[in-house]
Amino acid sequence: MGGQIFMNSRNDLFWSEWYIFKYLNSNNAKTPFLHYLREGVKLGFNPNPFFDSKWYMDRYLEVAKSGMNPLVHFINKGADLGYDPHPLFDNKWYKAHYSYLMNSKISSLNHYLKAGFLQGMKTIETETYICKMKIAIIIHAYYEDTIDELFSWFDNIPIDFDLILTIPSEKFNLIKPLVEAKYKNAIIIQCKNSGYDIMSFLELVRNGSLLKYDVVCKLHTKKGETHPNAWRHLLLGGLLGSDDLIKKILTCFFRDPNLMVLGTANTYVDGELHSFENKKNLNEIFKKMYPNSKAPDHWGFFAGTMFWVRPQAYIELATLIETNFSFEEGFYKNDGLLAHAIERLFGLIPTFLHQRIGLTWGRNSDITPTDVEIISEPIGLVNEFNPLLEAHEKKIRSINSLSFDAVLTNESFKNKYIRNEKLTTLISVIMPVYNTDTVLLEACIESVINQTYSNWELCICDDSSNRNEIIETLSKYSFDSRIKIIRSEKNLHIAGAANLAVSISSGDFLAFLDHDDLFHANALREIAIYKIKNPSVDLLYTDEDKVDYDD
Repeated sequence: MGGQIFMNSRNDLFWSEWYIFKYLNSNNAKTPFLHYLREGVKLGFNPNPFFDSKWYMDRYLEVAKSGMNPLVHFINKGADLGYDPHPLFDNKWYKAHYSYLMNSKISSLNHYLKAGFLQGMKTIETETYICKMKIAIIIHAYYEDTIDELFSWFDNIPIDFDLILTIPSEKFNLIKPLVEAKYKNAIIIQCKNSGYDIMSFLELVRNGSLLKYDVVCKLHTKKGETHPNAWRHLLLGGLLGSDDLIKKILTCFFRDPNLMVLGTANTYVDGELHSFENKKNLNEIFKKMYPNSKAPDHWGFFAGTMFWVRPQAYIELATLIETNFSFEEGFYKNDGLLAHAIERLFGLIPTFLHQRIGLTWGRNSDITPTDVEIISEPIGLVNEFNPLLEAHEKKIRSINSLSFDAVLTNESFKNKYIRNEKLTTLISVIMPVYNTDTVLLEACIESVINQTYSNWELCICDDSSNRNEIIETLSKYSFDSRIKIIRSEKNLHIAGAANLAVSISSGDFLAFLDHDDLFHANALREIAIYKIKNPSVDLLYTDEDKVDYDD
C-alpha cells in the first residue's frame, strides 16, 4: 500500500527535472526517481527543494531506525503527524496560517509544491525562532575605505546583534572613530596585523569571547588585487543580502543542530582543486587534529573566509594553532601562508566531522528556489572561480544600483527582481464579493497579501452578501491597512459592485480580481515593472491560467 501511495504521489513530491539538474549527469538522467530510491537518499540527495531527507531523518529518529525511505515515511505517516519536511517548512503552521487548508485532504507540502510556491506563500514563521537567538557580527577591519559599504548591509539584520571589530595597530586610530561614529556600543579590539583576518578570529574563538553566541557572522573589509567589488558583493550579499535571507539563515541554524557553517554558494569551491601551495600546511594541521585519520576525498571551503558559523565549531582548531603554529609577520603573498591553509580547513573540518554545510543562493536560482540549502555532502562545488568573478564584476557594473538578489537572478522560477523602493506605482486591486465560498475568498485575498510587490491596496465591495460567514471572513483582514472594505446596501451585481470599490480606491492603476480567482505572486510586480519601462502606457492586459479546487 505504501509503495502504491508513493508512486501515485511522486509527480507532486518528486521534481525530476530539478533532481537531474542538481545531482545527475546525462548518463543516468533517464531514471531520476529510481536513482533517488536506490542511491540518492543514501548520498543525502533530496526529491525536491523543500524536502530535506537527511534533516528529516535526524529530526525524527524513528524514521532512520526504521530504514524506511524518508519521503515514503512522510507520505504514509509523517504528513498526517504534522512532521516538517525541511528546516524552513513548518507543516502545522502552514495549515494554521492558511486556514482555508485546515479541512483539506492535501498535505501542506503537496499544496505548497503545486500552488503555494507560485503564489509566494510563506512556509514558516521565522520570527518564532530568530527572537531566541543571540548573534554577533565579527569584522576584521583593515581597509578603512570599505567600512561604510560593509556597514550598509547591517540594515538588513532583523534582530539585535553585538558588533565586534578587530583592528590592526597601524590602522587603529584611523578606523576606530569611523566605527564609533556609527556604532557607539561596538566592541573594538586592537590586534597584530598578521594572519590576515584569520588569526584575530581564531583568538576570539580560543579566548571564549564568542562562545556566548549561538551563531556569528565572520566578515572582513576585503579588497584584493582582482575584482574586489565583485568579491565583496558576492560574499556580503550571500550572508546579509536581505532581512528575509537572514531570517532564513538563522532559522536554519536554530532548527538544524548539525548545521555548522553557512556561506555564499557561489564561493563554495572545490577544496582539492584549490589547495594550491597549501597542501603541506593543510596535511600537517589535519594530522595534528585527527591523528590516524584520513581526510575526506571530496570537500569544499568558502573562498574569501566570510560565513555564518557556530563559534564552538572551531575551538579545537583555534587551540591547536595557538600552541603549535605561528602566523607569518611582515610577509604576505596570495597563497601558501598559514592563513590560506586555515581558510580551507574551515570547510574541511565540518565535512570530516559529518556536520552540515549551508549554502545561500541568489533569488530564483536554478539550483534551489529556497534561498538557503543545507547539504550533508560537499556537492555543487565551484571549480572555476575566476570566470565567475569576472562575470559578476560585469553585472555589478551594468546593474550597480541593484541588490545581491538582482545580480544573481535568472528567470527560471520567478520573474525579474527590481527593488521595491524603485517601484512607486500604487496599484488598486478591485474585488467585488457576493456569497462566495469562504475557502476560495480567503485564498483570493491571501494571493494579494503575498504579492512580492508591496505597493498595493485591495478595495473590496461586499455586494450585499446574505451569509454571515462572508462578513466574518472579510473582517479577519482588517489588520492590514492596505485592505479597504465597503458594503453595498443592495445587490448591484458585478459591474455596480466594482464601481463602488473603485470609489474608495486611490491608486495609479486599477487591477480587477474576481472573488474566486488567484493572483500569481509576481503579478503586480510585473505590472509595476512594465509601467517603469513604458511610462506612457494606460492599459495593460494579463492572461489567465486554471487552478483545480483541491490545489
